[in-house]
Amino acid sequence: MPARRPFAIRGYRGWIIAAIAVATLLPLTAGADQIHWNDPLGGSFHDASNWNPATIPGPSDIATFGTVRLERTYTVTFSEDVVTRAISTGLGADATLDLGGHAYTVTQEILVPTGNLTLAGGTLTSPATLIGWSDPAREAASFTQNGGTHAVRSGTTRGTLNLIAPNRTYHLNGGTLDADVMNRGSFNHTGGTVAGDVRSEGNGVYTVSRGSGSGAGTRVIQGDVRNFGGEFRVTGTDVRVGGEFINSRGVVRLTGGATLHLLRRFTNVEDSYVTAGPGDVIATSDNFWINEGSADRTLWDTDQAELRFVAGSLGGQHSLRVVGTDVGRSAAGYVDNFAWGTLALDAGQSLALLDPDGPPERGALYVGVLSLAEGLSHIGRIRGQGHNIYYDPSLPGNAYLAGGTYPLPEGGAIIPIPEPGVAWAGLVAALAFLRRRRNNSGATAS
Repeated sequence: MPARRPFAIRGYRGWIIAAIAVATLLPLTAGADQIHWNDPLGGSFHDASNWNPATIPGPSDIATFGTVRLERTYTVTFSEDVVTRAISTGLGADATLDLGGHAYTVTQEILVPTGNLTLAGGTLTSPATLIGWSDPAREAASFTQNGGTHAVRSGTTRGTLNLIAPNRTYHLNGGTLDADVMNRGSFNHTGGTVAGDVRSEGNGVYTVSRGSGSGAGTRVIQGDVRNFGGEFRVTGTDVRVGGEFINSRGVVRLTGGATLHLLRRFTNVEDSYVTAGPGDVIATSDNFWINEGSADRTLWDTDQAELRFVAGSLGGQHSLRVVGTDVGRSAAGYVDNFAWGTLALDAGQSLALLDPDGPPERGALYVGVLSLAEGLSHIGRIRGQGHNIYYDPSLPGNAYLAGGTYPLPEGGAIIPIPEPGVAWAGLVAALAFLRRRRNNSGATAS
């Protein structure tokens, strides 16, 4: 075992941060003793000499990491289960709790006002977890979960993980976060599962990506997603959302061949939009609704992405609210008009086209490729209800349609652009130009 380094308290700032942290914990931790980790090399939680005062924190104590100027990374190991009243961090904290499969139970609160706290394995449980100060000008704060279970709950009641301002970050790299997430900072989801709901507000950004590892597997959010003024990003990986997804005053942004799996309904409301590019897929087992007036058509950009309806709990019955304007057999229908690069229906899936607010709107849907798993016979599963679907017959994925027009059940039709017999080359070139212009304008807006 390496020799211990002596340490010194250089000035009062570390103690001030610690004192403020304790004040924030009150009244939850009123009367609790604060025990400070004091070994910059790390070591066993159960060794009293690693603490100041020299006592192992217990059920009535606050275990504080990173005060007294321990501005370095260290690991605290565990050989048995422990219980403390609270956990807090101080200036310069970068502590890893390597639980080694054991359980750490906090009876009141985990508070990370500054620095970083990392969970590696085991189970960490508390009724509440708070990351950062409410003042965005204060020090950055983060929590990193590399594995294990971080359970924010009291008995059977799930609690809330709060990222309370910008510059406050949660890194979920693996394991399970059993909590509802209130995100006004940054949540980076590179692995593992959120076993609760996610709500992003204000400037809150929720990013799903491969991270620095191989990126294998699908990231999972088991509950609902409420993107209320925030940004939900999926970059170069897959994420599955088990609950309802509501996008309100926010943006959903897919890039780099991302896939967003929606097991419940997606609803776009109140000045929100979606952007996605080539190779990006939104796959839904439910309905996909864009409410009338809810999206800025100049910012909505999906004319090179795929919307796919897949099997799920609805027994193959889906609906799509159509908000695009019917401009006829014109490539202009692909510009600022809620177009999709591909509309796909898997085998056994049916689709009803709906107006956002009921008849008699009768909008239209412009797609590059209409991909029907059952070929021409699948057209009978699309209830048009007076809406038209326009497609580009020059694309290989539409070869089975042979440039034809096909009536839809309950009104509307599948219609090629341009009309048969019209000069193809010029119109196809115009279509490509308009798509590029649409894509470039969306990139500029974002």
